Amino acid sequence: MENIFKAARLNASTSEDADLAKVVHSDESAFAEIYSRYSLRIYRYVYNRVGDMAGAEDLTSQVFLDALEHIDNYRPNGSFAAWLFTIARRRSVDYFRHSHPNQSLEDDQVSINPDVLEQIIKKEERTRLIKIIQSLDNDDQELLRLRYAAGLSFLDIAAVLNRTPASVKMAFYRLIEKIKQIMEDSND
Repeated sequence: MENIFKAARLNASTSEDADLAKVVHSDESAFAEIYSRYSLRIYRYVYNRVGDMAGAEDLTSQVFLDALEHIDNYRPNGSFAAWLFTIARRRSVDYFRHSHPNQSLEDDQVSINPDVLEQIIKKEERTRLIKIIQSLDNDDQELLRLRYAAGLSFLDIAAVLNRTPASVKMAFYRLIEKIKQIMEDSND
């Protein structure tokens, strides 16, 4: 029963976002509503990608400027959050490439903000978990960022990563099990 209500809320939110996106075409001040809905989530996501407050603030602004400029590209049948976080992801990658031109993205070991991790672990385990997460490959780190820092649903993560929701969900739960196993092994 709870899933029915959750789905109804998700559809209502997605519908509201689609309606807002339509209104933005004729009234740019309506974009303020979209900004207030998503700015903190976008900021947390890009901060966890770049690890720099000033860079994250700049990127957040750029994401919303890009969204406003390209609002015509949003398709109302898709998730607005996924569309917006796709812009944020691309902007973050561009930022990284420009700020670290000699380092490949595969070598990027962006740290996960400990504030996000407080919801997952006890205080004394945080340091170990951060080290484990930093040792993960970029795809796994990105999955954790999108789920925890950005707060996206599996459906929205799938849209951002261009994967199926089932594959994202499976990868996520396998990743969580992998992290748990590494933590248990390090306790021994």
